[in-house]
Amino acid sequence: MLLPQRGRTLFHLAAISGIGLFLSSCAPGNPYLLQGKYPGGAWQYSVETDSLGRKNGVEHWWHPNGTMKSEATWRAGIRDGAYRAWYANGKPWYAGRDSLGIPVDTLRFWHPNGQLHTLSVYVGGEPVSLDEYDSAGVPSAATWVRLEAARQQMLEADPDYAGKRRADSLAAIEAARSKALREWSGRVRASVEPWWSLPEALKKVPRRATARLRVARDGSLLGVTWTEKSGSKDFDAQAARALTKVRKLPAVPLEVAAPLDLSYAFTTPGITPPRQRLQLKNPDAALDDSARAGGL
Repeated sequence: MLLPQRGRTLFHLAAISGIGLFLSSCAPGNPYLLQGKYPGGAWQYSVETDSLGRKNGVEHWWHPNGTMKSEATWRAGIRDGAYRAWYANGKPWYAGRDSLGIPVDTLRFWHPNGQLHTLSVYVGGEPVSLDEYDSAGVPSAATWVRLEAARQQMLEADPDYAGKRRADSLAAIEAARSKALREWSGRVRASVEPWWSLPEALKKVPRRATARLRVARDGSLLGVTWTEKSGSKDFDAQAARALTKVRKLPAVPLEVAAPLDLSYAFTTPGITPPRQRLQLKNPDAALDDSARAGGL
């Protein structure tokens, strides 16, 4: 089915260096909408195209049971932007992002049961790392994706090029890992703090208790070891209670190897008494002494 689309206004969010963000409108660029249905009448696909018949806009496909199968965005026949797909049971199948047809960022595939299958990191359109997992979610050792034989000659001709590419790849992976850890740390803190409360009597003295946690991929606590005690049995008991109550932390990010070991510190700064202004007991006597010292 070929349907014309008219009267639409598309809005784009653009960024210009030194100016910032602004909204601009442009004329419709997708004059046709291709649509099809399964024999039973359920929608099978919906694809926006331009006047040349190229995919240009949003593309959707559905499974016969009515669940979404895939979605992507195209520009003049080239996939551009995030794309993803699902199995018929609604669990994710794959997800990634292209920049004008070039894969960027992270591409993920899942097993039909919902467990992650592969995770690939792309830099400049080329894979730089690959992690694989079985259907139970157990990861294999992370391996570097070897460059194609056609590019090997270039690397041999320019030894510095190989080092630069590897350094860039490592930096990109480490940046993604650091960002994921920062965001995950905030979620971990948010899951523990609701259970961490102290009576007023325990807040008066500065104290610190530190636990070493071993966390599974799904966030389960595999082990808790106290590496630092506060010196107060009550304080330490409250800290242990918080970890017992939380039971399970947020799932470890896929960019980070698991199980993961980390330290979690429970602290209280103590209550500092209010500062007191210094006052002279006998200001007149002090003034008389000062005057005599100055020869007045």
